[in-house]
Amino acid sequence: MTISALTNDIVTEHINDKILEYDLSRYADVYELHNEMFNTDYFIIGTHKAKTWLGESYHSAMLTIHKYESDIFGTLHTDLCDPEKVVNMFVYIIGETLLVDALTIPESSPLNETTISLLNDHFFTP
Repeated sequence: MTISALTNDIVTEHINDKILEYDLSRYADVYELHNEMFNTDYFIIGTHKAKTWLGESYHSAMLTIHKYESDIFGTLHTDLCDPEKVVNMFVYIIGETLLVDALTIPESSPLNETTISLLNDHFFTP
């Protein structure tokens, strides 16, 4: 298993585990839910834990963040020298991709059926 596949699996598991903790009716769209899941609490706290979690994928995470923030904001906002900020932003990006893909291409989503069903019931608009 590659680092990116492992990372994807970890974030997938995080979403599947956490989805039932949220009252989805409180969120106007999947982006609000995503913000709540990944932007109101840290995925990893501590520089050492962040460095360990990233391992050899630090460079890949930085490139992903740089591209995402350049595309979305036009500039880089995350301090790429801070491993904790890199992990949390990297996970934020992966989480957004997983949640949005579950609505747009559910047949290829790694999220479990319960999670996909909940997302579709609350946020799918044909």
